[in-house]
Amino acid sequence: MATVFCNLMFISERGLLRYARLATCAATFAALSMVGSPAKEPKDQSAAPAQTGKLDTTTGFRGQKFGTPFSDFQGLTLERDEGDLKLYSRKEENLQLGPVKLERVVFHFFRDKFFAVSLHTQDRESTLRLLRVAQAAFGQGNQPENAKDNLDRSWLGKAAEAFFTVNPKTEEGSLYLRDNQIGSQVEAYWEKLTNEAANEL
Repeated sequence: MATVFCNLMFISERGLLRYARLATCAATFAALSMVGSPAKEPKDQSAAPAQTGKLDTTTGFRGQKFGTPFSDFQGLTLERDEGDLKLYSRKEENLQLGPVKLERVVFHFFRDKFFAVSLHTQDRESTLRLLRVAQAAFGQGNQPENAKDNLDRSWLGKAAEAFFTVNPKTEEGSLYLRDNQIGSQVEAYWEKLTNEAANEL
């Protein structure tokens, strides 16, 4: 889980400025009829346009709206601290998302405001189920040009963006959902830090 988790935890570590848009990395999803059915390999839909209607109305995850201050959350444990950007998990988090057994749910905060969530799976069966949930919610999605796995997908909406990535070696998966407005602030933050570091060379 560590590799996929770290890849999505901090967009800066992928060198990123437009990390999310490059998609080398949720809202509450509609109930699926696939509960109890075996996960199947999704067909290659790399050329299919992403359905963004759901993303355009996505404002958070499990009742917590993007932009909510950290003080409104309870039971969060700090996982990683990068100054203005911090990641948290919750011990009592519900790790069942319909037919999907999640390994971890990570809440991303920028300047103490909730702006993204990432959902992580541990095995192939759960990874495939998570992708099917994402596609049921957002459409087939587009495959990024720099995808490391043929299951990697991205969905770009006006209000939010979503990215699904798979570690080809471990078959662990991650679904990353973020608010566009605060996400742009995060990108500007990393660009500032990058330029400051470049000036020190």
